[in-house]
Amino acid sequence: MIENERQYHITRKWLGKFKAAVKEYDLDEAEKRIGSGVLARAELNALKSEVEVLENQIRDYMGECGWETTEDGGEHVYMDQHRRARALHAAGDCPSNCPLRNEEVL
Repeated sequence: MIENERQYHITRKWLGKFKAAVKEYDLDEAEKRIGSGVLARAELNALKSEVEVLENQIRDYMGECGWETTEDGGEHVYMDQHRRARALHAAGDCPSNCPLRNEEVL
């Protein structure tokens, strides 16, 4: 669970790394390396699962402040909404349940 802006940025960084790993994953090469097609597919599914977990954590974090997230724009939508969240916070319009409320905005 993401609880602050620092964790948000770290999670976004790891999400990018896991997405790249999924994209670059070579099932045939992994099968040769591991010696089993079943285990190679399980490894790929584990990477995909972690991407889903991290995306859900980011979505939940952004949703805690009442901002919507959509799948269409990917990470750039998250960043646009994050900028909006920081602007609202800086203007003092941050909701009472906002995780940024008690943090200094960079």
